Amino acid sequence: MTVKKWGIGILLLLVFISTVVAVTTVTLEMAEYTNSSAPSMSITATEPGINPKMSFSCNGTDFSGEIGFVSPYEEFDITNPTFGCTSDEGSKTVYAKVTDDETPEGVTESDTIIYDITAPTTDYAIDPTDPNGADDWYIETAPTITLTCTDALSGCQINYEWNSEGEQTVASPLVLTAIEGDNTFSYYATDGAGNDETLQGPVTLNVDSFADFTALTINDGDTHTNNTTDVDLALDGTVGDFTGTPCLITVDGTPDQNVAFQTTITNYPWTPGDDNEKTIMVACTDIHGNVQEQFDTIILDTAPPDINSFELKGGADYANAEDETTITINVEGSADLAECHFGMEETSLGEYLAYSSSGMDFAWDTNSGNGEYTVYGECRDSVGYVSTPVQSDSITLDVTAPEVPVLSGAPFGPTGIKLNWSEVVDNGPSGLLEFDVVGYATGLGTGTREYLVEDLASGTSYTFRLIARDNAGNESLSDEVTVTTNPVDNQPANNPPANNPSANVPAAIPNGPNWLNPIEGATVSGTTTLQVEITSSASTASKVAFYLDGYATTDQIEQVNKGSSSIIELEWDSTTVEDG
Repeated sequence: MTVKKWGIGILLLLVFISTVVAVTTVTLEMAEYTNSSAPSMSITATEPGINPKMSFSCNGTDFSGEIGFVSPYEEFDITNPTFGCTSDEGSKTVYAKVTDDETPEGVTESDTIIYDITAPTTDYAIDPTDPNGADDWYIETAPTITLTCTDALSGCQINYEWNSEGEQTVASPLVLTAIEGDNTFSYYATDGAGNDETLQGPVTLNVDSFADFTALTINDGDTHTNNTTDVDLALDGTVGDFTGTPCLITVDGTPDQNVAFQTTITNYPWTPGDDNEKTIMVACTDIHGNVQEQFDTIILDTAPPDINSFELKGGADYANAEDETTITINVEGSADLAECHFGMEETSLGEYLAYSSSGMDFAWDTNSGNGEYTVYGECRDSVGYVSTPVQSDSITLDVTAPEVPVLSGAPFGPTGIKLNWSEVVDNGPSGLLEFDVVGYATGLGTGTREYLVEDLASGTSYTFRLIARDNAGNESLSDEVTVTTNPVDNQPANNPPANNPSANVPAAIPNGPNWLNPIEGATVSGTTTLQVEITSSASTASKVAFYLDGYATTDQIEQVNKGSSSIIELEWDSTTVEDG
């Protein structure tokens, strides 16, 4: 039994030893660029067998001596001609062969890398090329610097440091604009293989793009002056930027004189000429040659303003209840009007109000009620000159509204309503002006007492109000009146149509009506007597009513007994309908 157990163990051992692994695939990876003749390589082999080894070549034929398998590997010289390599820069193909005891012929893989040992270069350009101010300063416009790097094999980026702000790396080209004051920067390029250009710089640029002269003020900001001898000028700027440099003063476009820059120029002599707006320009040159101009204006005024018109409420004849406490005064005059004041007496004018061409509101005294009032006023300019003489205008105050009209109305056929109203008296001094039917008519004359509203819907209720207005604009509003138009179905089925009184005559009147007055085609006015002869049949009595355009004109109904004849009369007021 012991021998059998040992024999089984030997058989199992032989099976295990017969399982052999051999290399099947190889991968080789290198960086895209290198400046080393022995770049780092990453080699992997799938299922390497016993005793794996590797060797390298640049042509796939002349391999280096085999060494033990290791990755990464950095000792193969890609410039060694012994292995088919060349020493020049450019693209290099490297072959890696991995062998083991089971695969002595090996498995080969290749990869390509660009060999670059030449540092990049940077082109430096500046615009403007040379300083254009004194002492090598750039003035008026800050210069622009453009850096462009070049590398034939592996590309490049620019590294720069500006005014000690720390190094930065950016793509090429790089465009920089210098800032005010002293600028210092240095730069160099780096290519994709890791080669660095020699540090360039430091480069120094001095920039002064403007003169520090920011404002000019005449007479502390006054808008007007009556001084024809001198003015005070205030210059806002940095005195040190203008040490020993001139400022040219120009008045209304005419160069006057040069003065040294100073923040305050007191009693600067001028000859301004006629009254109008004056422009003073000061052009100062700083120590580096920048010229800065500043302007200010002031109005020379040596005469009082003119008033061309002075009107209460825009020249209206009447003021109304809305104006009882405050009235608008409209003044037109010369352009230098600044303030106006007003009063109810020529010798007692109130506080000045800011002038407005659209009118000024004056709180006037109207304690005397309705009647004529006179308001006085005068204006002055910004210098203080007062207009002459004192102006005045009169207006009649009417705060009494007309009497409230009494409104009534009645339907006028199916599509009309006739409105009537009472006589209205205006107890104020302005007198009655007009009537408005709210929503339907405006500007009806003072003698109007009625108004026909047309084109309405039949059988519909409408509400009306009337406004009475006087010449001062005061208004009175009537109470509401609601009237309903006649419905269309108010017309009887047997009603004779207009202009054909013999049509559709009932059997009770076999011979039809005989119109006696007015005759057909007659023109009537005022109150007219309507006469018609009716003869009833022997068997039927008749009832008679009058209709206008299909609608009853009266509630009067007359009966004609059977077998008899009768003349029916109706007094008709033709003024209740429109002409036609």
